[in-house]
Amino acid sequence: MRTNYRHTRWLGVLLLGFSLSMGCGSRQDKSLVASSAEQASYAARYPDVLHSTTEDFNKHEEEANAVLSEVPNFPQKLQDPDWNQVLEIFDAAVSAGRSQAYADRVREVRHVHTFFEEEKEEINRRAGGAAQYAAQQGGCSVQVGGAVGAALGKAVDKQLEKRLRERNEAHLLILRNSESLGKKNAESLAEQADLLSYASYITYVELAETKQRLEKAVEEADEVQKTADAFIADEEAFQKEAGRTDAEKQASAARVATMKESKAKFASSAEQAKKSAEQMQQRIEKLQKDFDYIVGALRSEVSQRAQSK
Repeated sequence: MRTNYRHTRWLGVLLLGFSLSMGCGSRQDKSLVASSAEQASYAARYPDVLHSTTEDFNKHEEEANAVLSEVPNFPQKLQDPDWNQVLEIFDAAVSAGRSQAYADRVREVRHVHTFFEEEKEEINRRAGGAAQYAAQQGGCSVQVGGAVGAALGKAVDKQLEKRLRERNEAHLLILRNSESLGKKNAESLAEQADLLSYASYITYVELAETKQRLEKAVEEADEVQKTADAFIADEEAFQKEAGRTDAEKQASAARVATMKESKAKFASSAEQAKKSAEQMQQRIEKLQKDFDYIVGALRSEVSQRAQSK
């Protein structure tokens, strides 16, 4: 019965992947979020939006390929486990990566991680300063600020890992079978499940979403151009209004210069982004093919090990 369940679940995973790769997934509802193309602040950073979206795709595609290069070695890192349990855990990890719960949590974890990395210097300074003050008040002259910053970073990473694992069914199976798996196998499988789920998420969810985001941004090019022109006209009219101070005029002129600098990049950035978007579908399909082949080979090896017991 358990074998049939695993095979049924894996078949469902393959069918889901096939339907997504063929564009036959469930139709998404029209977005409830309005376009930012009419906002001057968006127009000013429009070239950066196109570039960063393309870079996100490249970065995460690279991450998925890096994981897939490690997958064939997964069985060798385990010490005589129950291979049926291992197979079930791997299947659950692949499925989890394509789930809404996991996708939502990945985005949350990334937002927090990005915030912490960008603000880490200030956070560490404040936390270290507070710890140093407390130490001095207690009569301790040892410098503790640096140690506090390092410990804080590790604590944040650990908690983010914990929160992501809470949305991964594979970790429930690892916890359930922890006694029979043993500590070392459980730890190795936890790391392997993390990697499989993340690669699955990138391959079948994130890259497609990034492609759609880039295509939508490219479609906004004409509207963004109009927004930039209107902003420049408004600022120049603002400068000519009676009673404007030199400081106000200078600040306005700086805003105009920034927008013009951004506007000069609109056409080339949009054209490059359009070319990138056109290539993305082929890259997604190749990654999906590689994922299914490599993970399929992993399953075959684990199944053979289970049968040989």
